[in-house]
Amino acid sequence: MYKITLKNCGRAALTAFACAAAGLLFSPPAAASEKADIPGLVEKLGGENAAARRDAAVALGQAGLAAKDAVPALIKTLKDPEPGVRAAAVGAFTGIGAGYEAAFPELMKLLADPDAEVRQNSAEALGQLKPGARNALPALVKLLGDPDPGVRAAAAGALAGAETGYESSVPVLEKLLADPDASVRWNAVGALARLGRGAKRSVPALVKLLADSDPAVRAAAASALPAAGTDYASAAPALAGLLADPDETVRRNSAAALAGLGASAKPALAALVNALGDKDPFVRASAATALGGIGGGYLSAAPALVKLLADTDAPSRAAAAVALSRLGSGAKAAVPALAKNLADKDAAVRFNSAVALGAVGGEVKPAVPALAKALKDPETGVRQLAALALAGAGPDGKAAVPALTQALEDKDALVRQNAATALAAVGPGAKDAVPALIQLLEDKSVEVKKITISALGAIGPGAKAAIPALTRLSSEGTPELRSMSDAVLVQINRTGGSAPLKPSRTRP
Repeated sequence: MYKITLKNCGRAALTAFACAAAGLLFSPPAAASEKADIPGLVEKLGGENAAARRDAAVALGQAGLAAKDAVPALIKTLKDPEPGVRAAAVGAFTGIGAGYEAAFPELMKLLADPDAEVRQNSAEALGQLKPGARNALPALVKLLGDPDPGVRAAAAGALAGAETGYESSVPVLEKLLADPDASVRWNAVGALARLGRGAKRSVPALVKLLADSDPAVRAAAASALPAAGTDYASAAPALAGLLADPDETVRRNSAAALAGLGASAKPALAALVNALGDKDPFVRASAATALGGIGGGYLSAAPALVKLLADTDAPSRAAAAVALSRLGSGAKAAVPALAKNLADKDAAVRFNSAVALGAVGGEVKPAVPALAKALKDPETGVRQLAALALAGAGPDGKAAVPALTQALEDKDALVRQNAATALAAVGPGAKDAVPALIQLLEDKSVEVKKITISALGAIGPGAKAAIPALTRLSSEGTPELRSMSDAVLVQINRTGGSAPLKPSRTRP
């Protein structure tokens, strides 16, 4: 039989619940044998020797989908007088993996078989047949009270395979969370997690399970909390403690659960800062994400986050940048590292570094050269944010004027708009961009035109070459553009422009 195992999923990159969600509550069958003699094995199923019949059924299961033509013979074998043969035949369906829907009536009968192994394998096989599992829900729920722990675990796993429709069994599944068998507890958690918010009432029981003696159960409970809903803030202290758990999957799932708590993760602040140095990159990234979700108040974490910007793991570098962006000007010490990461090979790292530099505001001056280079990034989003971050530099962004001038010709309208915004922030020091800004007054985007007009006004007397174009726009543009052009013309003249003031007129 294919025994339920706690380790075949949870020790890999998948979390325990992700494993359950993928339908991998049971260990997978052996790899299919290309040399399996399917007809010969089918013939042996009808032989007189019980051991030979059992071995043939096991071999068919190991052959995987290659044995799909043996399904009719295996269905007949479900009535074999020997329990070991029946159990092997049911297990073969799990190994074949699909195409045995016709076995459903017999599998339902076998849920009441006097042999525990037969009942367990039947529950597993039904769980793999998702529509079949839904049709078998009443019988599977009843099996949650089976005296055999393997059967109880298989029944819980089969419910998870059904995915929905067993909400009424939540109280029974909650009782299984205290089962003495770890496999039962683990599969019960998986079944509750599958119900999502339908298992919301189980949150207190899942929180209690964070202290389970089995690491796979602790990991599953931590992963199930976000699935059950958003109201698990009471778990923050326990999850914080699990960030130091010796089991990697437990730490991963706990960090991910804290990342889903938002501001409610604040009680875990100190533990999250420590977790930024975890040996596992997933934990480091999730810890940084959780800190960013708190929304502030973790200025003490800035040094550790700056260090994380140089991490070998790209998601960790990106998450650190996001967390630093929430600190605003409090992240000014990170500006050099963020500027360096604008040239990172990972697009998400470059993007979030630009976001963070934009949040720093007036403290961004040391990053101006790097931001200017980022205006040529292949990723549109990076170019957009780099231009916007330069706007935060104000007059200190003057060194980026040549790059910003070129960005006014970017194919993306928001890049052009943000570049004009940055030039407006530079003010008079951006006068060399005036010819390009004049050309931008012809842009198809109304928003780009509006920002361009404002930029010319901010440049002041250095923008007097734009007076003819603005004069034309004040007569031919939309009411809003005409009004803006008039105001900027007045502004330019007041600051030294040579053209006469236009007479005021009534707007339509």
